[in-house]
Amino acid sequence: MLKARTKNLKTKSHLAQYENDLLNIDKRIEKSLKIKNKEIQNHQESIVHLRKEKEIKTINNQKLMEDLDASRSEMDKMYDTLKLKEKRIETLLDLLEYREAQLREINPELVG
Repeated sequence: MLKARTKNLKTKSHLAQYENDLLNIDKRIEKSLKIKNKEIQNHQESIVHLRKEKEIKTINNQKLMEDLDASRSEMDKMYDTLKLKEKRIETLLDLLEYREAQLREINPELVG
């Protein structure tokens, strides 16, 4: 009976040790899962932040493209205006030469 009792105690001791080992394993796994869950949460927050940042940058890019198009359009208008003014100046210079020629015919001493 003493042997059976000793064997029973050893078995209980082994079971207790086994349960303790399993509990330690469970605690380690739980700790690891908490860390992994925290990492996942951080990654999800990063993704949300990056998506918002991307959306803001996309909107800013669209505004910049609109500004660029407006600037190009304004520059084209200014270029056209410049060409018209250059043409007008050339016409006025031609007219000035013509008038100077007329003045020379009338009185050569007036025009130097």
